[in-house]
Amino acid sequence: MRSWRLVGALAAFAGGASVASPIIGENLVFVSLLTLGCYQTGRLLFGPRAGLLASIFVLGSPLLIAQLHVFMLDAPDVIRKKLARAQTDAQPEVRFPAGPGVTNLLEIYRTIHDKDWASVEKEFAGKPYSVLKTAVADAVIEALSPIQQRYREIRSNDAALLQQLRGAAERLTPIANTTLHRVQQAVGLR
Repeated sequence: MRSWRLVGALAAFAGGASVASPIIGENLVFVSLLTLGCYQTGRLLFGPRAGLLASIFVLGSPLLIAQLHVFMLDAPDVIRKKLARAQTDAQPEVRFPAGPGVTNLLEIYRTIHDKDWASVEKEFAGKPYSVLKTAVADAVIEALSPIQQRYREIRSNDAALLQQLRGAAERLTPIANTTLHRVQQAVGLR
C-alpha cells in the first residue's frame, strides 16, 4: 500500500491535480523499474553491453510502437501518415492472393465496412496501393471519429470527471478492500 502512496505523491508532484497524474506517476515509477530490471537481467546474463541494449530497447519501444500503430486518439493526418507507411507487396498494385501487409489493410477495411471478402477483392483488385491505403485511412478515421468526439466531451470538464471518479472510488473501495482481504487470507498474508 505504501508503494501506491509513493506513486500518488510522484504523480501529484509531476502532473499536478489532473486526470493524467496517475498515469504520469505510474510511468515515472514503473518504466524506471522496468528499465532497471532489463538492464540488470541483460548484464547478468550477457554482460554490460547487453544490459545497456536491453534498457535502450525498453525505453525505445514506446517510440517505435507509436510509429507503427494507430491509436484511438490519433489525429486524422497522423492516421493517414501511419497508414501511408504501411507495408505492402512488391507489385505496383493490389493482386490476389495478397501478401500479409496488403491482407492486413484489406481486413481492416473489410471489418470496418462490414463487407465480405469477395466484394473487397473486387473493389481493390488492380488498383494502386495508394488507393487502398487512402480508403483504409478514411475508414479508420470515420470509425474513430465518434470515439474521439466522446473523449473530448468527457475531457472538456476535468473537475466533473474527477468528481465522478472520486464518487466511484468511494463506492467501490469497500468492495475492493473486502476482495483484497479475502485474497490476502487465501494466500496466507493475513
